[in-house]
Amino acid sequence: RRPLVLFVGQLGYRKGVPYLLDAIRNLPLDLQLVGPRVSRVVLEHLPSNAEYLGPKSNQEVARLMSEADCFVLPSIEDACALVIAEAVAQGTPVITTDQNGASELLSPQDLTVVQSADSRSLRQALSQVTILDPDDRAERKERIATSGSPSTWSEYGRQVVLRCRLLEAPGMGGPGSNERSGRGGAG
Repeated sequence: RRPLVLFVGQLGYRKGVPYLLDAIRNLPLDLQLVGPRVSRVVLEHLPSNAEYLGPKSNQEVARLMSEADCFVLPSIEDACALVIAEAVAQGTPVITTDQNGASELLSPQDLTVVQSADSRSLRQALSQVTILDPDDRAERKERIATSGSPSTWSEYGRQVVLRCRLLEAPGMGGPGSNERSGRGGAG
């Protein structure tokens, strides 16, 4: 079989779907697209190696992630897509863009970050996707399970709250810090 790449998200411009479809055209891999269509025009003229599966349940998405050789989310802008952490938790390597805040939360060994809105760099990253060995997937799952990286909304929320509290600590630029006045340590 050929490598299987999975996209889960809103199918529209914001998630970079046109760049993804351009990037995979004629590559020796298969792409599954899961999620609601936000823009009908984005799915016109799908490449022959792309298949639109429509929206799926959380359980079905988890199953698809565990079967994919790579997960891709080429966002044009995305504050922090938890779906990236969910894919990593399944042991699936990820390709995303520098405009997805999730790339800041995860280890570089779990994801490849490419420039947003750049079909060429996305195509280059996708051309490196190979069939994922089951042992490699199991090792990835184990590593992420013990790393403390978020893989659920609850874990993500806890990390956000913790980081906000750290930013509010004296000397970190939050309330009680001299930095908030723009005067640095001068008070």
